[in-house]
Amino acid sequence: SWGIANSAWVNSLIRDVSNPSSNDPYFPTFRSFDWFAGHSWASGIFASQDGNNEESTSEDYNFYFAAKLWAQVSERSGGTVMRNLGKLMDVILAVESRAMQSYFLLEDENTVQPKAFLKNKVSGILWEDKLDHTTFFSQQTGNPDDSNYTYCAIF
Repeated sequence: SWGIANSAWVNSLIRDVSNPSSNDPYFPTFRSFDWFAGHSWASGIFASQDGNNEESTSEDYNFYFAAKLWAQVSERSGGTVMRNLGKLMDVILAVESRAMQSYFLLEDENTVQPKAFLKNKVSGILWEDKLDHTTFFSQQTGNPDDSNYTYCAIF
C-alpha cells in the first residue's frame, strides 16, 4: 500500500516538524512549536524585529491532526513509537486549540487580546509584541485571515 511504501518519507516529514527526541541527530526538537506560547511560530523560534509571528493557525493544527491520523494508521507496524506519537499529537492539539481560542479566534468574552480587536473575530498576524489585523498576503488593514478560519472546520 501507499502508506507502507512511503512510511520512511512521511515519518521524516513528521520528525522534521515535530521531532520529540533531543537525541535525533538529523532534526531539531519541535522545530517551530513553542510550548510556552502554546502554538507554532511561522518562522520557527528565531527572533525577528517585532518578535516571532504566527498567521496561519490552520496549517499548524492540520499538520498535527494529520500526524495523529498517521500514527493511528501506522500503529500496527510502528507499535509503541506510533502509539506514543499519537498521544503526543493529542497533547499538542489540546495545547494548540487553547492557544487558538485565546490568541487567534476572538470571541466577545476574550480577556487576552485588546478589546478593540475583538470585533474582528480573528487576529490576523500575532507577533510577540503586537497584533496586526492584516495578512502577509495583503498589507491592507482589515483583511480577514482565512488561514485561521480553516481550523474551525475540524470541529
